[in-house]
Amino acid sequence: MRAKKCQSSEFASYRTNEVRRLVTLYQFNENQGAQMNCAFEPSESCAWHNAEQIQFGRELFMRARFESPKFSVEKFDCTGGERAFPLEGFFLLVGGRDESVLESSAAIEAKVPCQTEKAMLKFDYWSINETPILKICVVPDYEENLVPLCEESKMDINPLTFEIPQNERPFRLRIQIDNIVGRDDIVLIDNIRYDGNIICLNEPKPPTKSITELLMSKTPTGGEEELEAVEGKLNDEEAKERGAKGRKMEQDGTIGGKVPTGEPLELFGPISKRDNGLYHDEAMRQKSFKNKNDFGQHFTSFHRSKDGAFGPDGTSLCAALKCNFDAGKACRYRRKGIDAISSWKLHGQCQIGDLEELEDELFVLESPKLRVNESLFLVFDLFQRSVGPQLRVCLNTLRNCSFENPRKPHKAKHWLVGQKVILPRGTEKVFFVGSKLRRNHFIAIDNIRLQSMNFGEICDSEEKINSLKTN
Repeated sequence: MRAKKCQSSEFASYRTNEVRRLVTLYQFNENQGAQMNCAFEPSESCAWHNAEQIQFGRELFMRARFESPKFSVEKFDCTGGERAFPLEGFFLLVGGRDESVLESSAAIEAKVPCQTEKAMLKFDYWSINETPILKICVVPDYEENLVPLCEESKMDINPLTFEIPQNERPFRLRIQIDNIVGRDDIVLIDNIRYDGNIICLNEPKPPTKSITELLMSKTPTGGEEELEAVEGKLNDEEAKERGAKGRKMEQDGTIGGKVPTGEPLELFGPISKRDNGLYHDEAMRQKSFKNKNDFGQHFTSFHRSKDGAFGPDGTSLCAALKCNFDAGKACRYRRKGIDAISSWKLHGQCQIGDLEELEDELFVLESPKLRVNESLFLVFDLFQRSVGPQLRVCLNTLRNCSFENPRKPHKAKHWLVGQKVILPRGTEKVFFVGSKLRRNHFIAIDNIRLQSMNFGEICDSEEKINSLKTN
């Protein structure tokens, strides 16, 4: 059907210079982020960036999008061979320059501190012809002047998939395009997904700092080993204090004792291509603090109700995690979780901050004990209006944090709707950890919900709720 359609003069293919004229180009990734999974939307904090040094003449990838009203999806579909390429939103582009160049290369890369087992790298790739050569490279990063290990790719349908070998030393994962010839070649890349375990732990050392000091520090000394040792010590002390009552709570499946480690977790969560930015006005629910002018005016009056313990075995994940914090209730969450100094407060949303200095305080909102049998998204809305406050979402333990709020808030929009964190299979705890709150600084979260890996709402039907039991 496609071949017959593309033989028609109505759907003649694009030339390279036509493709270049139809896209709008944007600067790519001036500030490096943390997300290995990247769709190159403006809202993402992406770990991938243009490589600084490559073998041949260097070209730079640019962020691009088809914005011209003259662009034809049908005509593009007849361009560049049989490989389909998704056209929603932004993507990366290289090549198609006006000047004539004999040969050049371009590459993007991301740092991986270590990879404790094999990983899979997937992305969508499109080239207007077969001249460019795609390579996947592992660049050792623990010593200078080490030779990159590259393998030339064989083309297949999208997404292209590559296996990355285990490597417990730091390296850079690189996607490289060689043999780009001036105005004749153009290459597009989108929807990078890295599925691998990059949680690297050594034998724990005796702690020299408290867990609060480690979490509050931007560059904690002692690293993850020290943090793990502190956390273990705190959990042991907590178990002793609870005594027989604590042991009974554990037997009932409620909070108590040591936080379970669970299975290896994916550290970075993907971002939905459906989101064309950080904010969606139609999704903004008008609660008391959703207006920037009155947020903080009522911060002195909160309902301090005690949170109930988690329910019996078999309670659904929706009952355990979904919450909009209405009526002064925190649902199943503990507002003063493990190692917290102060409690999260409720006023139509769950929030921290005050007119007083709180920079040395740690706030931990802790979920009940649960069990995720199938990977899904935890989605929530985040309020942030100042530079400095920090919010992290941690899974299973306080040292395994897969989300951190943006360093610089948006100037006009303070509610970031639809923040996503992947909950891998085996997840047993979720922590919202707030810190670094100076005078008059506030952070709030609201509307916690669940989505499938296809971005469908999970908690909107009884059938889906019953299919996702925590135990």
